Amino acid sequence: MKNPGFDHQFARRLRFALLAVVSLTLTGCLVPPSWRNTNPPSTENVLQPHESWCYQTMADIQCYARPQEGLEEALVNVDPQSRRPMTPEEYNKAVGQSR
Repeated sequence: MKNPGFDHQFARRLRFALLAVVSLTLTGCLVPPSWRNTNPPSTENVLQPHESWCYQTMADIQCYARPQEGLEEALVNVDPQSRRPMTPEEYNKAVGQSR
């Protein structure tokens, strides 16, 4: 006996959709351990490349990511050291390249 307000085709589609969702969900539990990434790569000791330009101010030393224009006389440190300019011309070139 059919219920006039009940759509049997809709019920079949709903049942199929629920079965599909449940089976896909359970499939994730059955993935072999060799497929899972249980040990992601460590980034603990990996540093991003950066520069640090440090200048003597009246109170303390201030560091910036780029060379500061007009402060070549107050420069106290550049990290990495290979970027430290040795002449005022090299300093001005570094300032120009950082813009």
